[in-house]
Amino acid sequence: MLSGTNIMIVLLGKPIKNWECIYEDCEASCCRTRREITLLDIKRIVEATGKQPEDFVSITTGYIPYTLKRKDGKCVFLTENYQCVLHDSGAKPILCKMYPFMLQKILYGDEPIMFISPVQDCPGYGRGPPFTKETLDEIKRQGKVYLAELRRIARYKKRRVRLEEILQKEL
Repeated sequence: MLSGTNIMIVLLGKPIKNWECIYEDCEASCCRTRREITLLDIKRIVEATGKQPEDFVSITTGYIPYTLKRKDGKCVFLTENYQCVLHDSGAKPILCKMYPFMLQKILYGDEPIMFISPVQDCPGYGRGPPFTKETLDEIKRQGKVYLAELRRIARYKKRRVRLEEILQKEL
């Protein structure tokens, strides 16, 4: 378990000793699921790619109402050879940066508790470099950013600002 003054992260499941992304082996299965994105993610993607939000954002009804669009069952930023266009641009979404962990749930109390667990059936487990304290600290840092983004969207929703208007105000 990782804790801090603003967030506690609970790691569920079997600990990871080594991990390496070998997206070719699984055809980037992590990029084939619904991926929620924040306003910060959207802004970074617009700046890095020159694309407009309507090119890559779907608006949904979830707590985070924005997701990456999918085409042919995969993220619109995944190439035919399974490489992520955003990976090296500095625009990789927060939840993608937290991989190989997936967000399970968030509980709010004195401090938020974020529950994350390793993705099942990832062929990268047991391969590659050791999973270090620094790696876990980075996941914690990304978790804090994600929660701050959730709060920002919640403030807009509380004021009943339409989701499309939020994008216009933030970009």
